[in-house]
Amino acid sequence: MPYTDSAAGIGYSKAVAKEKSLLPPVLNCVWAARKGRSKVTKEFRKTVRLLPQQKGTYVDVPFEVEPGVRSLTMRVEYPMVFPKCVVQPALYGPNGLRGCCAVQKTGCTVSAEFASPGFQAAPIEPGRWRVALSVAAMQEETEVSVCIAMEPEAPAWYKADLHLHSCHSDGGYTAQETVELCRDAGLDIIALTDHNSVTQNVFCKTEEGLLRMPGYEWTTRLGHANFIGVEKPVRDFASPTVEDAKRILREAHDNGALVVLNHPGDRLGGWKVGTDDIPFDAYEIWNGPWRDTNDQSLALWQEMLAQGRRIPAVGGSDTHRVIAATKHGHPCNHLYVQRFAMDAVLEAIRAGHCYLTRTPGDGPVELRINEAMMGDTAAEAPRYELHFEACGLSCGDEILLISEQGLVRKWTASVSCERRTLEVPPAFFYRLEVRRPSLRGGQPIVITNPVYLAGSR
Repeated sequence: MPYTDSAAGIGYSKAVAKEKSLLPPVLNCVWAARKGRSKVTKEFRKTVRLLPQQKGTYVDVPFEVEPGVRSLTMRVEYPMVFPKCVVQPALYGPNGLRGCCAVQKTGCTVSAEFASPGFQAAPIEPGRWRVALSVAAMQEETEVSVCIAMEPEAPAWYKADLHLHSCHSDGGYTAQETVELCRDAGLDIIALTDHNSVTQNVFCKTEEGLLRMPGYEWTTRLGHANFIGVEKPVRDFASPTVEDAKRILREAHDNGALVVLNHPGDRLGGWKVGTDDIPFDAYEIWNGPWRDTNDQSLALWQEMLAQGRRIPAVGGSDTHRVIAATKHGHPCNHLYVQRFAMDAVLEAIRAGHCYLTRTPGDGPVELRINEAMMGDTAAEAPRYELHFEACGLSCGDEILLISEQGLVRKWTASVSCERRTLEVPPAFFYRLEVRRPSLRGGQPIVITNPVYLAGSR
């Protein structure tokens, strides 16, 4: 478990407290069993004896870190009695100091995307590490144990909201309130995408278990697009002409940002630049609570897929302030990520290793054809076996299998977890939707990205 220190609580406004009261429980036992996150850690433990004459000195405890470690947790155990027996540990990696503990702090967790306050977030380098024990006070011989837990990298599913706003533009929450509400909603990954603003992207990586990515919603009369993963993706947002808009998209893309075309079916903020000759990585088909503009975005996406284009779909809550129907993580992106780091998250989105659900508690969902998962391409084969599993369903939910030809098959859920395996004919792609007739208009609760088939287009 990551090391944490107690801290003063954050004072929430009445509005934030109200939203917290609206959050549904996100515990889902099936999901918890299938998250796939590695619990196998390698541990190092060494006990040293410190003597009174060592007061004022540093005692090193070296240890080795192998490649492929995601996070490292240090814990130092001894009978601290201030001011008679005090040891202050510092952690060093192959590239130098990662941080040190003040009096009464005896541990930390460090990783590429998170570090305990006072420590640096950076990748865990393989090689020789050490804990330096600063003997501040020692009146008698004392045993001090240094414990190191190393969690390996492992592919896993994570929950993300890629479209959020704060007081850095027109949102009603502070950035910290947004972080806490997203954590309460059960999210693992977020991007604050304030309108034409970069000030929200200056933050410390001290949020345990929550990967926060830089974000920017480029907002013009020609449409909106999210630029994710780069602190300052463009020099200026102004784009009076279509050519200016295309230039800005290329600038953001060339600077390494993930480019998402936002709510393309919206009447006012929809995309008006076209999609044929611009660089973009994903298409936001689900924006906030389901409504007719999302139906239009979904139809536009389906049309592009049917034309033979491979375009990953994402969603975003677009949360600005307390509104009963708009909540952090609604909808939720479920991302299959090779490691819990921003570059791997962006790679997963670009690959289409993602499905969308109405809430973070919906699912899990699996869709594959032969050995290919969502976003991937099944190799040419004499037969194609499609398998899906959708959990968290209600009786009467409709499961739709869709290809470039439109609806292929439909099933009605009779249990909470439906599983099907069937042979399917060659097609360019297959994807799933799960719709709930009890919601107005039969709104979706699940939309997957497609699995593609080689040689079919």
